[in-house]
Amino acid sequence: MECECRRGNMECFKRRCPDTVCRNPVTRGCCQECDDCLYNGKEYSNRQTFLDPTDRCKACSCVDGNIICSPKQCPRVTCLNPMQGECCQECSNCLFQGAVYDNGQEFPDSADTCSSCYCKSGNVECTRKPCANIACSHPMRDGCCPVCDRGCRFEGRDYREKEKTERDCQVCTCTDGNMRCFPKYCPPVKCSNPVTVDCCPVCGDCMFEDRKFRNGQTFPDVKDPCSECVCRVRACWKVNYDVQK
Repeated sequence: MECECRRGNMECFKRRCPDTVCRNPVTRGCCQECDDCLYNGKEYSNRQTFLDPTDRCKACSCVDGNIICSPKQCPRVTCLNPMQGECCQECSNCLFQGAVYDNGQEFPDSADTCSSCYCKSGNVECTRKPCANIACSHPMRDGCCPVCDRGCRFEGRDYREKEKTERDCQVCTCTDGNMRCFPKYCPPVKCSNPVTVDCCPVCGDCMFEDRKFRNGQTFPDVKDPCSECVCRVRACWKVNYDVQK
């Protein structure tokens, strides 16, 4: 208040203050000023920077009576699996597949039970569990590793030890993790023109000049129009006919 004596009377009135154009003025004496800032009950000098007391992830500055705040500037991280700190990503620990792991911690890979992972300064390194060397060609898997004493894995199927299968006229046998294949055994035949049944020659019908004939069937000889042939169980017989002139 300011007071004046006028004609024997003391007259007091509120002091007139200049208008302020800032958002966060300080009070000096009776008037507000924009030289410094008042923010959340605390004064800050002009051009002073500080962390927002209500949000530690914001940095604020006092500029001519105005408080200007912006998200805290975070340093660029160089690790592949940073975790979220109070405000910024950090490489002190690891965030991997939704879980946080301490630096130096070893843990199983949730996506691959045959792998183990290790957190190192914000980077997760996963490696498959080591397996012993094997000497068989078609091993089975025992957990994470191939083994030779549980049978054979062959052409997409599992076979027990000593189990057999046929393919392409061969008989394959599982032996100690190896699928060994040999031509199918066929008993010997005594005919000269056998047909092939289940990979083996059979004397039931005849195969002659790449054509199949039934047992007992008579047919012309394609190489000799004056002859005909007969398919018999043991062979194809050729019969000659004399042509009279």
